[in-house]
Amino acid sequence: MLLIRDTSIGNAVFGKLLIDGEKVCDTLENRETLIPLGEYKLTVCDSPKFGRELPLIHNDYVAVNRGIRIHAGNLAVQSSGCVLVGFGRGDGCIKHSKAAEAAVTALARTDKKLTIIGQPQEQYDDMDLFDMAQHQVAADARGCI
Repeated sequence: MLLIRDTSIGNAVFGKLLIDGEKVCDTLENRETLIPLGEYKLTVCDSPKFGRELPLIHNDYVAVNRGIRIHAGNLAVQSSGCVLVGFGRGDGCIKHSKAAEAAVTALARTDKKLTIIGQPQEQYDDMDLFDMAQHQVAADARGCI
């Protein structure tokens, strides 16, 4: 799998997840907790936090015990290093995340590698932050959640 980080709006870093050059879904990460660009292993296993099997993202620098997962979510504030997935982007959010999570989890059972490319974190650090609490209320009103 290839994750390409392509757009940043405040704390939200959007991207797309591809397999063999074909787009699988959209991604969303929290700019403040991005994991580094690079090569990762994917292991589908039980998540004690979420109570279901989800892809675990890890390598020599991002340890398994950090619990960095690919999972459903709509807003960057819902991620603490994890990659949120969805089908479609809204204004500062991704949509249909539960369906995307199911699809990506199934794919990660056979595609056990993830490469993340895009701008390095320093590029995102220079961008203006906006009030995520107000943004979440606005996202609720837009039907992102």
